[in-house]
Amino acid sequence: MKRLISLLLAAALCAGLAGCSDHYERQKRKEALDELNGYTTIDYSLKDGSRLEQTVIYEKEGIKVTILGMKEDDYSICLWARLENGSDRKVRFSVEDLVADSWEINGSLWLEAEKGGIDRKCAYLDADELATVAPEGFGTLTVNGTVMDEEYQTLDRVSAQLKVTGGGTAMETPELQGQVLYDDMGVHLEYLGVAGSRYSKYLQFYVKNDRDAPVNLRNDDGVFAQGRYGEVKLTSGIYERIGAGHKRIVMIWMDDSQLNGQTLSELPVKLNLDLVDSEYYSSIAELRDVELNTGVNAASETDTESSAGQVLYDMGGIRLTYLGTSDDEGDTEFLFLAENNRKEPVSMESVEGIIWEDSEGMSYELTDSIDVSLEPGAAEMIPLSADPDLWEQYGEGAGTLSISELSIVNEDSGEEIDWLTDVVLEAVSVEQDPPEETEPAEESTIEEAVSA
Repeated sequence: MKRLISLLLAAALCAGLAGCSDHYERQKRKEALDELNGYTTIDYSLKDGSRLEQTVIYEKEGIKVTILGMKEDDYSICLWARLENGSDRKVRFSVEDLVADSWEINGSLWLEAEKGGIDRKCAYLDADELATVAPEGFGTLTVNGTVMDEEYQTLDRVSAQLKVTGGGTAMETPELQGQVLYDDMGVHLEYLGVAGSRYSKYLQFYVKNDRDAPVNLRNDDGVFAQGRYGEVKLTSGIYERIGAGHKRIVMIWMDDSQLNGQTLSELPVKLNLDLVDSEYYSSIAELRDVELNTGVNAASETDTESSAGQVLYDMGGIRLTYLGTSDDEGDTEFLFLAENNRKEPVSMESVEGIIWEDSEGMSYELTDSIDVSLEPGAAEMIPLSADPDLWEQYGEGAGTLSISELSIVNEDSGEEIDWLTDVVLEAVSVEQDPPEETEPAEESTIEEAVSA
């Protein structure tokens, strides 16, 4: 009898625990949905006032996929999505293509949920890439994806075009043409130059795919530059997909920390590229030993004399060039040229000063520093003077000039565009020779001048 009572109590306890578990799961799901529903109408700040509304892009047989909105942080745009699984099996949702107006943009998304579960994740869209193809925002966002079961078998295809209210229009073509690497077989490939910020720098390529199948841009070896101390690997292998009928700016992150103060505009850069039809797995083209013209920038190309000097910085429409020295009434000045080809004003400031070091290792900080504001399209010569007393003692001959830290700022937004450290100008030669003596001109009379 006691044993029977014990069994009944154990059964009751199990039932109670099961009920508690169901209640807990229901409460957890309700809290999660309450949190997710807060992602409606998220601002997309590449264009003020533009919004992407929460939209259901797929709902069938208990499976529901919702785009919750977009949100921008310091480095990227986050596209939030949610998968709700009301079916009797585990399901997955994968995004293959994201297209802003007519531009394919980089951003992968993978959601999976068990039976009765939900999943929410973010597809990170590169803010630099979006700013390149859609500087004024974009009007539509197309999401192409696949719904799969737990065995990765395709259940359905999804293609949904979402409207961005208040959005602008993305560029039809790049503002400046770059270096054409390939244009045949329905594929157009250009190298656009270098872009980036303080934390990330990219090699930019423009790809237009007019074929009826996706194209893969592949490079198994990486990208190399011939640096001061030998070959430097800037990137690992490249594997990028461009959808059928799409065009895209491909942003390849690079590591330039090993360049030791040199800029890419000074260095030969080579790579191998393969263009592959990813549906039929056939080769379109094999490009070997392609030398990139790193002096061409996607957002900056001017007719100034700065190409005659040493280019210290040339990214995103901003260029700083060292032009050499000049003699101003016996005092030597170091000359720099700053150029701004962006649409907003920028400033440059050498935060920690500029250091001169002669061939014998004697060094000191220059009296002047770089501190300049440039309106859009403006260029300004920057003469930097040295302390006359120190210069008289240490200034002649060959040496090096180094900028410890240089800050470049967008003056409209106050945001930092880039931060350079330890920029070294090598083999700076300074001479303080006295002016050459010239014979005095012969005096002439007023009558001779008039007759001449």
